[in-house]
Amino acid sequence: KHLLILGKNKDEQAKEAVIFFLKTIDCYLLPQADELLKKIKFGNRLTMMSRGDKQWQRAKFDHLKINKYFKAEDIIYVSDDKIKHLDSLGLSDEKIIIVNDNAREGLAMWENLKNSQLYIMDGPYSRNIEHQEKIYTLKELSQLFI
Repeated sequence: KHLLILGKNKDEQAKEAVIFFLKTIDCYLLPQADELLKKIKFGNRLTMMSRGDKQWQRAKFDHLKINKYFKAEDIIYVSDDKIKHLDSLGLSDEKIIIVNDNAREGLAMWENLKNSQLYIMDGPYSRNIEHQEKIYTLKELSQLFI
């Protein structure tokens, strides 16, 4: 009703909402994310793998201030299971640190990667499967990588 009074249709409203969200997306980042990535990045290669609609994931990540820590070739968007894409990372015997807030996904990646260490970050999916791994807050993770 109010949109009709303002002369806006639903498509225009949705577009404006998405643009606003993308411009303010950094406020959804946990405060220590930037600090943690800065610590981990020092002397290491960082790879970010994001699952979901590729166009939407790319739009979100392009607007995050943390994207400065990743080379373009180390950002991978997948629409299906991340496990299927592990080979595309070109990892050999490198030490791999997995940080994931999805326990099921993180544990599956951990089982498929040699020389990997898993850190499950507290989040809505950190308890989506029964496991014995410690669940870390972002602050705790940041302190581990001092």
